Amino acid sequence: RHDPDFYAAYVMNHIFGGGTFSSRLYSEVREKRGLAYGVSSALVDQEYSRALFAQTATRADRAGETIKIVLDEAAKMVRDGVSENELAAAKRNIIGGYAISNLSSSRSIARALNELQVIGLPRDYILKREDYINAVTVDEVNAAAKKLLSVRPAIMALGPDGAFAAVK
Repeated sequence: RHDPDFYAAYVMNHIFGGGTFSSRLYSEVREKRGLAYGVSSALVDQEYSRALFAQTATRADRAGETIKIVLDEAAKMVRDGVSENELAAAKRNIIGGYAISNLSSSRSIARALNELQVIGLPRDYILKREDYINAVTVDEVNAAAKKLLSVRPAIMALGPDGAFAAVK
């Protein structure tokens, strides 16, 4: 979170697959094609490991098609970028979702404050977070997409018999 590109990457991931119901992956994999009940992507931001991953579950005979869609959506985001409208919608969703998920009860507030402490963020992060998200520009999101989604991914598909296949 201390990387200057973190919030751009965070917003980019939200648009790509982290925003669940509002994401591009959800739209393409679930809504348009009905290949999976859920599909998402996430950033892993830990002290010694950082990653961007996408995940879904689909029928074994549709796994290759599903993986291809995820890769195609990543390539499309790199190639075409995001629009101002898409960015604005993502920002609203991220900001509103944080309050609902983390500040709606004493328990969720305690959990959020504990998480801030564990990851080394100050208590006033909750007050500053909205400004960090709102400061992200389309150019920054598109640069994050180029940096994170143009890398050749490591992919594993796990089948019903426990066998897996790497997709090249």
